[in-house]
Amino acid sequence: MNKQIDGARAHALLEAYLVNLRFERAVDYLRRGRRFAGEKFYTLKFQWRDLYTRFDEIAGSESEWTHLHDLEAELTLRRDTVPRPYPARHALGLRRDEHAKRLWGDPGLWGEAERCLYEAALLFEQSCRKAVKH
Repeated sequence: MNKQIDGARAHALLEAYLVNLRFERAVDYLRRGRRFAGEKFYTLKFQWRDLYTRFDEIAGSESEWTHLHDLEAELTLRRDTVPRPYPARHALGLRRDEHAKRLWGDPGLWGEAERCLYEAALLFEQSCRKAVKH
């Protein structure tokens, strides 16, 4: 059974889920001691871009992904953003851009990855509703 997905609602749920995910990563980063607090913002951005670019050639270990997410968390805490990857030069960047175009476009054109992310957003919505009831 394939029911129609309300695009506006789906996009709002996805945005809320992704913001919460960034928030949870920032909280985790703070609990572990905020190791990049003394770094200059441009150093953080160069490190992030270098590590992100490396993931084009290798899958990246769990510690490397944690490092990447910690850099993102530090930038978030400073109200800054991660740098744009070079999609024209890196396959991971291209896949990311293609995925983002599909994700924020018509839900009827979503692939498996977008549907999985939407399912996670629905579970997040359910957990929020349960928390509000208690």
